[in-house]
Amino acid sequence: MGKPDPNTDIESLKAKRTKDRSKATKQINELKSLFKQVHEDNQSPARYELDYAIEIGESHLTLLGTLEAQLRDAGIEDAESTHIADLHRAVGLGKRLLSDLREQAAAPVTPNFQHQATFKIDFNLPKFHGDVLAWPEFWEVYEASVHRNLAYSPVQKYLYLKQHLDGDAARAIQGLPLTAENYPEAVRILQHRFGKDDVRKDTLVAKLLSLPGVTDADNIKSLRKLTDEVTAGVRSLRALDITNIGEVLLPVLKGKIPASWRLQWARLRRERATDDENTEFESFLKFLQQEVECQEESVQVLCQKKREESSQPANRATTSVLNTQRVTSNSKRRWSCPICKEGQAPNRQMRPVLADAC
Repeated sequence: MGKPDPNTDIESLKAKRTKDRSKATKQINELKSLFKQVHEDNQSPARYELDYAIEIGESHLTLLGTLEAQLRDAGIEDAESTHIADLHRAVGLGKRLLSDLREQAAAPVTPNFQHQATFKIDFNLPKFHGDVLAWPEFWEVYEASVHRNLAYSPVQKYLYLKQHLDGDAARAIQGLPLTAENYPEAVRILQHRFGKDDVRKDTLVAKLLSLPGVTDADNIKSLRKLTDEVTAGVRSLRALDITNIGEVLLPVLKGKIPASWRLQWARLRRERATDDENTEFESFLKFLQQEVECQEESVQVLCQKKREESSQPANRATTSVLNTQRVTSNSKRRWSCPICKEGQAPNRQMRPVLADAC
């Protein structure tokens, strides 16, 4: 009976080492994945799988160490392999994470601001449809109530985010699976798409430049809408620290108001010929607010006077004749008050003129 061939034993050990290194690579990847899940959500069931994977990894480390020692004694070494070091590191990080979680669970809870800030929200967050101008307000509310709220896991945050997206915003992250790993990616995509200041600035300027003009000085409803939209747009531009707003907007906005208003503004501008561009734009915004408020006040006073006059008792016969005349007149033309919406027969006193409005 012959002696066993030592070369055959060495080749067998080398083959076994190759096989066990492949197992070590799979264990390293599994440990990293479980570590990430538990780190993002300390209440995840993955922490139990991580504990078990650590035990398997430690056993495999012992096996790999024995094989390396046997091959080293036979003069076979592989200094380039990092399997043992990588597996040892993955096992160590997993054990450290579980140890920290156990310490946190055992630590007494002390009332402080951070613990008080961990709460479930109890109000309806508005949906975000993809309007870049609405993104800052939506994100501020969502970030404070959900994104930084420790009461929610990443999966819950992602689910809540998807439930409050619609239109272009929902399509921006369409196809991204609902997992804890994808929540940060979804937030990054939305912030990159809708949270850029330069895009919001261009959108604001384009919106202000495209506002419809108002040619009728008696159209108080449209003038109020124009004034409010200009004021809101300028306020948003200032929040972005945009300077020299008036240089671009003032020439365009002056063309969107009635001719009688432009005449009145030209007179006021002549009195303030020393104003620079920024001061002139501020004066123009103030002028818009004052003019529309004067128009509204004037019409409200006239409407109140007409209501009081119509409430006074009148002779039946006279009332009948007046009603007949009013019906005949109104069949040709009717006018509706832009403030109280009550229909009145045409009356020049009810149609305020800019010169008399203030």
